[in-house]
Amino acid sequence: MKSLKTNKKASILSFFPKVSLSFKIFLCLVFLFMTLSLISYDIKDTGNTYPPQTPISNWMGKAGAIFSYTLYLWLGQVVWMIPLGLVLLIMQKGKFSFSHGYWVCWCFFLLLWVCTLASFWEKLSLDSDRMPSKGGLLGLFLSEKWQLYFGKFSALFLLCTGIILAIYAFTIALEQKYWKKLQHQEKKE
Repeated sequence: MKSLKTNKKASILSFFPKVSLSFKIFLCLVFLFMTLSLISYDIKDTGNTYPPQTPISNWMGKAGAIFSYTLYLWLGQVVWMIPLGLVLLIMQKGKFSFSHGYWVCWCFFLLLWVCTLASFWEKLSLDSDRMPSKGGLLGLFLSEKWQLYFGKFSALFLLCTGIILAIYAFTIALEQKYWKKLQHQEKKE
């Protein structure tokens, strides 16, 4: 009976590296599609006009045109953080674990924070009526809400809040790494 349980655990554990590798390959394909569609983005390729006025010049076709238009519309030029995050996730050594989900949540917060901050700075620039905007519609919405609740000092408040939360996140990460080392040393002893 005991050998059957260890066999099931061994088969499950041998399955995870395969999932991890296939997940990394999937992330590489998503990264390539996203990067190529964002690089070849053209404002004329909105993708959602009927009938299409001009031929689509996006390298990834109509799907890439719609994808890049939607990302630029909602996130602005901050959208380049997503392929960068995918590269960092792909370059992780070892298997994916629950701690990766923790960092994905913090990266999502960072994306929202940068979108909002970019929208604040966009209001100060002269060419703020162009598309794609620096912070996108999401950043504009969040910056308007922040200004509504916190007034004119909202950009400073947002910046300080982001820095404090980033320090908190890295402190937790370092603490977890330190405790893992301690546990590993205790097991050796």
